[in-house]
Amino acid sequence: MRGEAFETKSLSSAAYSAYDAGNYSLAVESFEALVEIEKTAENYFYMGISNLEIGNYDAAVKSLNTALNDFSTLKDQSRWYLSMAFLADKKEVEAISVLASLSLNKSSYTFKAKEILNSLGVEITETGAGETAKVITYPEDVDAPDGSTSEPGDRKYQYGEVVEFLTGDVFRFHNETPIKGLREGDVVEFIILKRNNGKKFNGWAFILNKTM
Repeated sequence: MRGEAFETKSLSSAAYSAYDAGNYSLAVESFEALVEIEKTAENYFYMGISNLEIGNYDAAVKSLNTALNDFSTLKDQSRWYLSMAFLADKKEVEAISVLASLSLNKSSYTFKAKEILNSLGVEITETGAGETAKVITYPEDVDAPDGSTSEPGDRKYQYGEVVEFLTGDVFRFHNETPIKGLREGDVVEFIILKRNNGKKFNGWAFILNKTM
C-alpha cells in the first residue's frame, strides 16, 4: 500500500509540474499513467486541457467528457474546454450544443458562451416541444435490453433528431451529457438554436428534459 501511495504521489507530482511548466506533452504522458491508478475529475480535466494544448482533440474530448459525466465536480469548467476542443476540431454542432448548455447555466462561463454563440452566428430563438424521431446513445444506457454498460473513462454522448409538434420541423440534437432512458418516440422539451444570418436552415435542438 505504501508503494502504491508513493507511485501515485510521484505520478501526480510529475503530471501537475509538467502542466504548470507548460510541457503539455509530458503532462499527457504522466496523466495517462496517473488515471490508471487514480481516477479523479481533476486528473481527467487537466489531462483533457493538456491534450487540447498539443492538438490531440479527440483525446481532449474523451478526457473532458469523462470529467463531465463521471464526476460531480468541475462540470462547467469541463464543458467550457470541451466546447473549445470541438471548435478547434471544427466540430461545430457538438460545440454549439455544449455552449448552449453553458449559456443556460448561471456560471462564470455563461457570458463567454453566449458571446461565442453570437460570433458563430447562432442564437437561441424559442422553446419547443416534440417527439424524438431518432436517438443514438453511446455507450448504451445501463438499463439497455442487452445489459451493456460503459467502462470508466468511456466517452458518453447522445445524438439524434426531434420533430416539433407545432410545425413538424425536424431538428438535429447532440448531448454531451446523455439523458438517461431517452428513446425514440419520447416527448421532450427543447430550445431551438438557429443561424441569425438569414440563411434558410431549421437549426438545432438542445433538449431540456424528457416529459413522457
